[in-house]
Amino acid sequence: AETKKFKDFHVIDPHTEIDFGQATVSFFKTTHTIPDSIGVSIKTKEGNIVYTGDFKFDQSAIEMYQTDYGRLAEIGKEGVLALLSDSSNAENPVQVASEAQIADEVFDTIRYWEGRIIVACVASNLQRVQQVLNAADRSGRKVVL
Repeated sequence: AETKKFKDFHVIDPHTEIDFGQATVSFFKTTHTIPDSIGVSIKTKEGNIVYTGDFKFDQSAIEMYQTDYGRLAEIGKEGVLALLSDSSNAENPVQVASEAQIADEVFDTIRYWEGRIIVACVASNLQRVQQVLNAADRSGRKVVL
């Protein structure tokens, strides 16, 4: 069986806008565990259809992980016909810790724990990996991957 090859790849960023005539697709930055996560807004004459993917609101996140709240407000003012949003832990009324709080906890654990520390996390959570590396560096500890 022959594999079809895609001839046209289009690299997008949060400021890309693609006009399809009856609909315009635009993007916006969201906060997630990987850098440069984006959501999608499809502007139609009836209103916007917005897809967020998995995200969280965390104003302490570093810039490459930060949600574009201004763009979200613009989309909302235009009118949202449908919001398609990930709902991981939506039933949990407790606010999750910010990345700044988690970084502090990681640092305190690494700084005060004696002996070897073994850390496991989801490989795609680059921010968490960076937090562990930063905490180890600040604590004068060695890291082995």
